[in-house]
Amino acid sequence: MTESSVLERHRTLCDIIERHNRDYYVLDAPTVSDAEYDALFRELRALEEKHPKLAHPGSPTQRVGAAPREGVVKAEHRRPMLSLDNAYSENDLREFHRRAMDRTPEGRSLTYVLEPKIDGASIEVIYRDGLLTQAITRGDGKIGEDVTESVRTIRTLPLRLPDTREFSLRGEIFIHGKDLDEINESRIEAGEEPFANPRNAASGSLRLLDSQLVAKRPLRVFFYDLVEPYFETHSEILAALKDLGLPTHGREERASTIEEIVRYIEHFDRERHGLPYETDGVVIKVDSLELRETLGYTARFPRWATAYKFAAEQAKTRVEAIRCDVGRTGTLTPVADLTPVSLSGTTVARASLHNIDYVESKDVRVGDMVWIQKAGEIIPQVLGVDPTARPPGASPWMPPTHCPVCQSAVARVEGEAALRCTNPLCPGRLRAALFHFTRRSAMDIDHVGRSLIEQLVASDLVKDLADLYGLRERREALLALDRMADKSADNVLGAIDASRTGRPFERFLTGLGIPLVGTVAARLIADQYADLPTL
Repeated sequence: MTESSVLERHRTLCDIIERHNRDYYVLDAPTVSDAEYDALFRELRALEEKHPKLAHPGSPTQRVGAAPREGVVKAEHRRPMLSLDNAYSENDLREFHRRAMDRTPEGRSLTYVLEPKIDGASIEVIYRDGLLTQAITRGDGKIGEDVTESVRTIRTLPLRLPDTREFSLRGEIFIHGKDLDEINESRIEAGEEPFANPRNAASGSLRLLDSQLVAKRPLRVFFYDLVEPYFETHSEILAALKDLGLPTHGREERASTIEEIVRYIEHFDRERHGLPYETDGVVIKVDSLELRETLGYTARFPRWATAYKFAAEQAKTRVEAIRCDVGRTGTLTPVADLTPVSLSGTTVARASLHNIDYVESKDVRVGDMVWIQKAGEIIPQVLGVDPTARPPGASPWMPPTHCPVCQSAVARVEGEAALRCTNPLCPGRLRAALFHFTRRSAMDIDHVGRSLIEQLVASDLVKDLADLYGLRERREALLALDRMADKSADNVLGAIDASRTGRPFERFLTGLGIPLVGTVAARLIADQYADLPTL
């Protein structure tokens, strides 16, 4: 083949494969068999192996993932990714509309665009010269993490656009509920902590340093906004996104009255339960971009948009057991083990019972049928009991007199509803403290999940928080743990080492788990005292 014919064949193969990707992953309407698709892909890969310069970032072969990143890279958003104010009732919507009209120039009316609120991980994706060049997580709204190589692996996302203008797109990365169940089954089999919900699965997948692992996760994306001022209305933006071949939810409508907004919300609330992905509300935005600038922003939210949140979804299931988890301060939290039930796109098998008084006031017993609700919490909560379905002989639950982990006596602090383990060296307290210390809002240490923490404590490799930072000297002992090979150990030790620097002092204070010192108090302390010696 001549050089020109090689280039032409490569371009043709890229176009054909990207079209088939869109048919399969976006439209769910494949037009070729798997064998035909694989043959095209093999031909493209062989062509690029013979002519390496053809393997540009826009080639479908580049989705499989690049080499693992060395660490987290921060990136700044071109325009802040702000949160939205919430509405929970028709009165809230009317108040939002009234405030917007008060700032609207006389003689002008407001038209809104109504869209589903996808419950996923917010993302900004940037295309330059027709190629996907960068992807940034929401982060704090101003600065996020660069997850470009991870986002490249998403099958529903085109690597190239037919338009060479710069596009900074806003969207939501999510995962289907059935896919999450399959992922969690695999994680449980591997001894890993299952994801609590689709949003956590999407967010956690994006933050993996190895994009080849991300490529194995069935992530999807919908786009809903554009930073560049190429258009006059939001409706035009959504239409342009579709014309560019970008995945969108395709369920937007325009409305001019509260009555029209309410009708859309009621209709979508009925329809959303049949969708394969999780939604938790409807976003209402002023359509005119000019009027958005007139309405402006508060310190936290745009005045031209609000998010109507649906009431929390509920389900009914049976209590199979009641046990207590031990927290980092020794608090015993009752948890109900449940007959697995589908709720808000995930399979739920346990729910929080909050504290001893809550169990007694609701009179929750083993064998009871209970209503559970998931209202944004990681662990669903028990709302109440169906007394008509109580089995004969079901006895009231008796609070434990000894810690379920270390068997030390428990005590009830006067004026509190909690029982506490009295042993300061309780392994359960240490496990909870380590999990709190390594979590994202604290020291943000990847690869150190619940399963590993349980092994570290059980093997006496870690007896306090400081021992985490001595694990490199005990690498051989670390390698002796279950499912711990050289690469896994390197990932764990690298993540721990990375947390030694680059973490704000407030995150360290949060991670210590000092009673009454949460993220807000830690920030206030860190504002006054720059570091631990100063404090």
